[in-house]
Amino acid sequence: MTTTRIPRAEFDWAKFARAVTEFSQSLTLGSVEPLCIVEHGKLILGDDDLTLADDEQIEDIPTAPVERLEAGFNLFAPFAVFKDFCELGCADGDLIEVPDLHEENLEQDEDDEDEDAPLLTAKQRELIEATVCDENHSYGYEITLDGANLVFRPVLMCESDGECDVEALEEAGLLDKPMTRFLKSFVKQSRKSRRP
Repeated sequence: MTTTRIPRAEFDWAKFARAVTEFSQSLTLGSVEPLCIVEHGKLILGDDDLTLADDEQIEDIPTAPVERLEAGFNLFAPFAVFKDFCELGCADGDLIEVPDLHEENLEQDEDDEDEDAPLLTAKQRELIEATVCDENHSYGYEITLDGANLVFRPVLMCESDGECDVEALEEAGLLDKPMTRFLKSFVKQSRKSRRP
């Protein structure tokens, strides 16, 4: 998934916020709250941690996510978290299996009796290798407001020692397409497209 721009008027923010909040509450995300502020590549877990460039505290931080976006803050919305061994639970309700490429059963030996077993393509291997699947990492969106557009950037969040670092991604491996589909599911239908 590349950075996605969606006109704010065409995006159902309330439905999106509700979906990521319900997803966050259904899984254990540690200390991470849905739609929290991202500042300088870190999730801000408490408003007291927000500072200006000269380390001066920011006052009057809006509490509503939409108001935070309007005030110029970036937000983090979770999409996928470690669910179980080699699985990521996603906000759309799907489970994404991330095979271990080093397992013996993924490598087909010349002596294998089951010649019909599908081999992984180079593209599939590339997507698997680009997907992190462990209890310290989760995928999501860094959201900004740019004029009349909401901007969604895929990110990988790493939680370690009480800190949550956020890294922008060019692509999200096996999660690229599901993350894009999830966002598109909140784009409002225009009147023309509703007509038969």
